Amino acid sequence: MITDKDIQDRIINNDALFNNIFVVQQKFDIVPEDTEHIGTSIAYQDLTELRDEFICELYDTIVDWVYSSG
Repeated sequence: MITDKDIQDRIINNDALFNNIFVVQQKFDIVPEDTEHIGTSIAYQDLTELRDEFICELYDTIVDWVYSSG
């Protein structure tokens, strides 16, 4: 059984990443039809001066998600 403490121990700080990601969910005139499509983008222009820090956090986030024991 997973406890609240186990969950809190696995949560990483993704604020810098999620503050610069935008998600769009909409029906488009593309295949498959009658389905909502989801798109994402990263506001990289605002991150130019913090690029190294952002890339490191993005890398750490991906590694944590891929190798998560949860």
